[in-house]
Amino acid sequence: MAEFERIAAAAGHDMSELEAGHIATAFLRVGNIHSLRWWMSHAAEMARAKRLQSFDHFGGRARLWQGVHDRGEAYIFAGERLKALDVERMVEHFPARLKVVSARNIELAADAVLDVSATAEDWEVGTREELYTLFNVGTLTIGPGARVVVEGNVFTMVVQHLDVRESGGREIGQDNYHIGILPTPHPVDSRLSGPLDGPSGSAGSDGQPGRDGKALQFRASIFGPAAAHPVAKIDCDGQDGANGLNGQAGRRGRTGGMCKTAEISIRAFAASSGPLKVFCQAGQGGRGGQGGKAGDGGRGGNAGRGGYQHDNLFGKAGNGGHGGDGGGGGNGGNGGISSNVFVSCPSDQVHLVTVKALESQGGPPGQGGAAGKGGMPGNGVQASAAASCGLSGRPGASGLGGRGRPKARMHINEILEP
Repeated sequence: MAEFERIAAAAGHDMSELEAGHIATAFLRVGNIHSLRWWMSHAAEMARAKRLQSFDHFGGRARLWQGVHDRGEAYIFAGERLKALDVERMVEHFPARLKVVSARNIELAADAVLDVSATAEDWEVGTREELYTLFNVGTLTIGPGARVVVEGNVFTMVVQHLDVRESGGREIGQDNYHIGILPTPHPVDSRLSGPLDGPSGSAGSDGQPGRDGKALQFRASIFGPAAAHPVAKIDCDGQDGANGLNGQAGRRGRTGGMCKTAEISIRAFAASSGPLKVFCQAGQGGRGGQGGKAGDGGRGGNAGRGGYQHDNLFGKAGNGGHGGDGGGGGNGGNGGISSNVFVSCPSDQVHLVTVKALESQGGPPGQGGAAGKGGMPGNGVQASAAASCGLSGRPGASGLGGRGRPKARMHINEILEP
């Protein structure tokens, strides 16, 4: 049985439907890593052996669970020998979730986009669950500007016959490619939740105005206006305005989505095919949240006049409250991480494959929040009793930009491309 038919049959796809031009999709649970290797890697053993050196750059991850994950992928795609302890630790992550898409013939019209990604919604699982996709195609024709994309899956693509209906044209890049190994469309932090960009900090409340000093109240009498009751001088003082509250800090941006390992096997190009462009870049980190604006200081209370009707007891005006400090801007999130991408084709057609990977970008920092203004003083009855304005607060410091992450390692026929 030929390779296309073998994969389609194993996935349970109806061959008569495929021959009629339909695209078949199956969602499978794969019981162990050995079975997963059968589905996900279709390279020759010699090719796998040459890939081993591409899995030697994980550094300190080797001792963590991520190291177990890395060694599992090295086993699947590069024939790494697995330790019994690693196999035991992987058990809780199986059965794995695999989406298999088969099509006998696909013709992508100009500018069409075919997204074959498995999503968390397909499986009703959390967004951190590892998902696998296998795209099994007999003949694939890619029209000008058309593309096949996968977002954040461990991805395998097996094409028996590929025809790119486009000449060289523009340089490969973010908006010009035929196969895109793209990041998960969601952040991947384990310690943060919510949107990619950090929310802004809450604004600080303004300070309450100071109470005005008490003043004489008059009543009518047969002799004219008369003091209703005396007011003690201490009660004539206006109170100081309250200080404005500080703005809250903006939250840092989350880490950008990751690009995962991919294997693209092209068994033959059409004689008239143009060059194939394969692109990969992990997601940009989220923007840091803006710091919250600080509250303004409250206005000081006005002075009052006290004593009896003919006394001259004047209170002091209240000072204005101090403005609060602006909240600090959140740091930008780090760019997403990338893995290996392996592209294979007949050696005499290798000139038809162009690959490009870009480093992921860190998120921009959040700006610091504005300072609160000092409150105005209250009005005094005498110039000597004048009060002072409150001091303005300090603006919040801006956050730091997120860090970018290294680009994916792109290989053509097991040779690492620069």
